[in-house]
Formats: sequence, structure tokens, C-alpha cells
Amino acid sequence: MYSDDKTLLEALKRGEVAAFEHIYKTHYDHLLNYADRLLQDFEAARDIVQEVYYKIWENREKLDITVSIQSYLFKSVYNHSVNTINHQKYVRQYEEKQIKELYFSTIVE
Repeated sequence: MYSDDKTLLEALKRGEVAAFEHIYKTHYDHLLNYADRLLQDFEAARDIVQEVYYKIWENREKLDITVSIQSYLFKSVYNHSVNTINHQKYVRQYEEKQIKELYFSTIVE
């Protein structure tokens, strides 16, 4: 159906649903496993992979992919996963700070 990534990307940019479905079916399971290994959270991994696919479809006309589609997808999942991990760390630090402040404010009173 699609002879190479360039042909596939051109079809995607034209809005061909079949091109998007091909990308989805070809890479989804591998991306999900990769994200799950990074995050150790299957639900978060599924959300990230879905978000990557959503953004690809929404921005298909503006996509400027200079590497293979597979490389682009894996890098996108990696970046989203790292952002999620960093956000989770920030939330945990904030929660710990709030707990300490609450604990020490009740001791002082």
C-alpha cells in the first residue's frame, strides 16, 4: 500500500485515514510497551501513546518529519513520558511539602 515513509507521510498530510490507520496499527503495540517500560504505569502509558497519535492527526498538515516515522513516534513517546515523570515528581514534592507543613502546623498549635 505505502512503499516508504515518504509516501505514507504524504498520504497522512493529505488526510488519508488509511495512512493514519496504517501508522497506528503498525506501531501502537510497540509504542505502548515502550511507554509502559518507561513509566511503569500501563494506564499512563496508554494515555501518552493516544496523545501522540492524536497530535499527529491534528497536526498532520504541518508535520515535518525528517527521520523515519517509527523514530519520530518513539521519540515523541519518550518526550511525553519524560514530561509525565517530571510532572509526577513535581506533584509528589508539592504533596510532601503540604503534608509536612500540615503536620508541623498541628504540632505547633
